[in-house]
Amino acid sequence: MTLPARLIAPLVLALSAAPAMAQWSTATLSVPRTSPAGASVGEKALFAGGFSAGVASDVVDIYDTSSGSWTTATLSSARGGISATTVGHKVYFAGGYVNPDRTGAVDTIDVYDDSTGAWSTLALPSLSQNLWGYPIVALTAGHMALFSRDSDIDILDTQTGIWTTETMPFGNFHFPMTGATLGAKAAFVSEDAVMRIYDADAGTWTLVGSGLGGNSGPNGRPLPGRGPASAFAGGDLICGGGERGCLWFGGSSSTQSAFLFDIGGNGFTTGGFTQGKSYLAATSTGNKALFAGGAGQQCGVTYWRASVDIYDSATGAWTVSSLSAPRGYLAAATVGSLSLFAGGENDQGPSDVVDIYDESIGATYCSPAVINSTGQSAAITAEGFPGSVAQGYVLLRASSLPPAALTLFLCSPTQGNATGPGGSQGTLCLGGAIGRFLGPAQIGPSSAAGIATLNVDLTQLPRPGGNLAAQVGETWNFQAWYRDVNPGPTSNFTDAVSVTLQ
Repeated sequence: MTLPARLIAPLVLALSAAPAMAQWSTATLSVPRTSPAGASVGEKALFAGGFSAGVASDVVDIYDTSSGSWTTATLSSARGGISATTVGHKVYFAGGYVNPDRTGAVDTIDVYDDSTGAWSTLALPSLSQNLWGYPIVALTAGHMALFSRDSDIDILDTQTGIWTTETMPFGNFHFPMTGATLGAKAAFVSEDAVMRIYDADAGTWTLVGSGLGGNSGPNGRPLPGRGPASAFAGGDLICGGGERGCLWFGGSSSTQSAFLFDIGGNGFTTGGFTQGKSYLAATSTGNKALFAGGAGQQCGVTYWRASVDIYDSATGAWTVSSLSAPRGYLAAATVGSLSLFAGGENDQGPSDVVDIYDESIGATYCSPAVINSTGQSAAITAEGFPGSVAQGYVLLRASSLPPAALTLFLCSPTQGNATGPGGSQGTLCLGGAIGRFLGPAQIGPSSAAGIATLNVDLTQLPRPGGNLAAQVGETWNFQAWYRDVNPGPTSNFTDAVSVTLQ
């Protein structure tokens, strides 16, 4: 894999602004449960359904990161083992089972619309689970919502409401076990470690990792079995874990393997978890993929895992952290710099614990920003940690923007406070010589969820007289400007974030 240019830059930087590295905290669900579904939309994380003491739940716990508050809603029917995906401002909670043994399959999709707060239902064109009891895999590709069931896939065009059903190409297909989304591409990974990528823009499929065959992957590592998890980190899809059943010679049946697929089709390499585990949860934040919890199997004996294995695509390095309590069958969702791992089970039964991993860095100021046409104040966060920032990497994320709003990120070593500059409705919180990020792919519209991001190369910070490299000991301030209609054409600003480097 080709390393980003920032990895070979001579700059050596680390963060000193609090918090200087990722922080952990905890919260609780309204009801303890195992096998819930996790998803995020806008500024919210949602955890739906699951099983509590063997009984299916219809509860949806909703965490609003903008207010730090929890609320609840209900599904149209109680069930666990649900699959979830987000398209624009809507979350689709698909399928599931009435019983923990994966019987009583449900073909309903509950739809949450974050723009209105309303719930509705759809029906999958076909039964949502295959005969072997595998749950469906729900993914997003552009404006398409995809729901796989064995070798077939139901595709919903969310713009037209039209359903189509396709059979995944390339034949000889093993059931899809996991998958992840990157922009207009949805990547499904089957139990034979083959990735099939659907490109919604082109309407085409490609295949990565074909020809492995047998019962083991590269270097003789076990292939994914039941209960693996996957997430994107940069352009790499990482798939890890899984249960292959008890090996006849008494070895562990939960794999420590993690396969790194290059989304561009340039092959893959292998990494590893600190422990063998299956039925874990995975999510992405910035350039990192996090794999949390799980169940380690030793021929009928279960060992619950608390480890969180973290892959950073900016450095190619693995690190490890820990949940507050070991458990498997949990759910994950990421909102901004927060990754939440909710519910699950261990020997004590279903859990109500939510572990929250906060990757934000620096210190925000000039908050809250002036309210925009969405009725919210747009906010900016900086993400990273010493290992990646030492290579000159910071990720800026502006959220609570109007959808499709032209967004421009700004930087300066000087803070300021100018109300309504140039007729804007907002406040410019930078002063002195302000730089604008105008390079290729640095300026553009916010997403349908009102989010814009920018990977900052600290060796190329824009200044009115030209780009320069940040120096040890400097403090840099970042803010985002964006267009709005409120009620007429105007502009506004996020709040600002300050990051000190050393």
